[in-house]
Amino acid sequence: MANIKEAVVVGYGSIGKKHALNLQALGLQVMAIADTNEYLEDDGLNTYAPHYTNVQKCLEKEARGRLVVIASPNAYHAEQAITAMYNEAGAVFIEKPMAVNVPDAEDIDTLSKDFGIPVCVGFNWRYHAGFQKLLTLISTRPGALYINSVENVMEWPAVQKDPHNSHVWNETGSILFSSMPHAIDLARYVNGQLRTIAAVMDVPDAGKGNQHITLKADCEMGPVFIYNRWSSTAKDKTNLLLWTSPVDYIASDLAHGPMSNGGKTMHLQIMQAFVKKINGEEPVDVITLPTTWDGVHVCKVIDAIERSTENNTFEEITYE
Repeated sequence: MANIKEAVVVGYGSIGKKHALNLQALGLQVMAIADTNEYLEDDGLNTYAPHYTNVQKCLEKEARGRLVVIASPNAYHAEQAITAMYNEAGAVFIEKPMAVNVPDAEDIDTLSKDFGIPVCVGFNWRYHAGFQKLLTLISTRPGALYINSVENVMEWPAVQKDPHNSHVWNETGSILFSSMPHAIDLARYVNGQLRTIAAVMDVPDAGKGNQHITLKADCEMGPVFIYNRWSSTAKDKTNLLLWTSPVDYIASDLAHGPMSNGGKTMHLQIMQAFVKKINGEEPVDVITLPTTWDGVHVCKVIDAIERSTENNTFEEITYE
């Protein structure tokens, strides 16, 4: 079993920096940072780690035997994760979404298995205190899951630089690649694979980041309803997770802003669990780590959402 104590961070925006700090807290040394920005603000970590502006060269030289964390813009996740694996990375952590299309996601899944390289996808909402509380309260009997997520995306640095004006995808992502992958992952975790979906997209003022999407999905253990709202003016960021059965009606607060008690440790928790796994230590969490298959599942659902919103149709999702 590997004993990985060194890491490489690809993409040094807000999430990349957070992962670097968490890696340090977990006893791993960040040996290299790759970011296309020529100048990085000194944060103590990047003072000593070599900084590459060419990601390909960084991974060719630095990936072997190390934990590679992919925290770059969404459109580059798959390419960089695959490059890391071909350069013999010891393990790969990929921020969500794992890819922006199904073929790339399936390639990552295949390569991880063929090369024997552990890969974790950053569905950290599984480690949110609100979600963990919900899991302690519900049973495996069928029930309906409701996920409501409201975000002021104009606060995000990436959006400030490049406002999201498409429901499909661009370099920094879109409404389908922000909280939606998290919501889909929680839905599958509780109610099983999403099989038939219908989605409606409303873009009242896309140039200012305002987008709403409503999704209904039929799953193995019951229906799922997801409402994801982006707003440039939203002040109420309350995010709720509701689960109902014939005898239960349970709600959990899923507020996940920087000051949320439930959300502020989930990035550390998922990384800690992954580091323990790749180093052969016994897991301390009851939450199952997200796998490459979970990443493929999310991409398949997002692909179906796009078809449903564009064609106003119900879409079936097939799994092999």
